[in-house]
Amino acid sequence: MHTKLKKRNTTQHNHLKHADTKQEITTVETVLAWDIDDIGTWLQSLNNEFRALILERGPGRIKGLEYPKDVRGRKFTENNYYKRLSNSEIVNRRWLVYSKCKDAVFCFPCKIFNSCNFKIATMGINDW
Repeated sequence: MHTKLKKRNTTQHNHLKHADTKQEITTVETVLAWDIDDIGTWLQSLNNEFRALILERGPGRIKGLEYPKDVRGRKFTENNYYKRLSNSEIVNRRWLVYSKCKDAVFCFPCKIFNSCNFKIATMGINDW
């Protein structure tokens, strides 16, 4: 009878050990899925620690990237970061950030502060 009890405890211990491993794997996958350099991987609601870290770095842009074409053969270009005004002045849209994983652009302040539910803040826009 003592042997059976010991066997049950071992089985229970293995089950708990396996559950811990599953939790660790899930946590690691979540961390790996988040990339500070890719706005498209950021959580919808950032805690203050991540927000401060991202704000220290500012809106990042990947230079010289080969942007993929969509089904219509159109793609994002670095020219999209700039807008020519009616008076011919060219303005840098510093707030606009491209996500490589989503092939879409996001509004940096909107994403950081979760200030609106517009597509440019939540899912990104890729209607080139």
